[in-house]
Amino acid sequence: MERRGLSLRLYFFAFVISLLVFVVGVVLGWQWGYSAVTQMGAELDSLNSQNAEMDLVSLMENQSFACPVYESEFSRLFQAAQDYGDKLAEMERRKGKLDPEVMRLKEDYAAMQLRNYLLQQKMDSKCGSRHNVILYFYSNENYSQAADEGIQIGEVARGFGVYTYHFDVNAAGPVVAGLKAGYGVRATPTLIINGEKFEGFMDAAALAQALRGNGS
Repeated sequence: MERRGLSLRLYFFAFVISLLVFVVGVVLGWQWGYSAVTQMGAELDSLNSQNAEMDLVSLMENQSFACPVYESEFSRLFQAAQDYGDKLAEMERRKGKLDPEVMRLKEDYAAMQLRNYLLQQKMDSKCGSRHNVILYFYSNENYSQAADEGIQIGEVARGFGVYTYHFDVNAAGPVVAGLKAGYGVRATPTLIINGEKFEGFMDAAALAQALRGNGS
């Protein structure tokens, strides 16, 4: 009887320890998620503040001042936005592609992407510049790495100096909805390459050919 009682106590202690480990894991996971979302939100606010300064530059009539500032600063801001997108993708990997907090951040990110795109179009026209631009509409539903258009874009982006703006068609809000309606996006992936619409998956070779035909 004594041995049986000892076994029961050991089982009980093992259960309590397992429960504590589980609870601690849940709490730490929640804290990481909350901290990461808060940090991402603050970083996005900082990027939007920097972009607002570029918006002011775009309003200047003095092109001899505005255009050099645009040429020197916009590429830096664009890269910062791309780095943020990479962090958002990592959060998406950890929390899930359809996690509500991730989708909310994506909605805000889409607004910043559109703002940057419109600024670039305005300043290119004002300064007589021309850049290769891709609007990339995608969905994470039924994702497969073999059909990941983003990987293919990455292979040609550096060689053609491509500015790519990513939009998850499942993100809520008027920005993505307006873009989808404006460009008639009905399937994914859909690419707008220098103003021309392409539907369906394109490998790196096809992208390079499209950029040569529609590039600067």
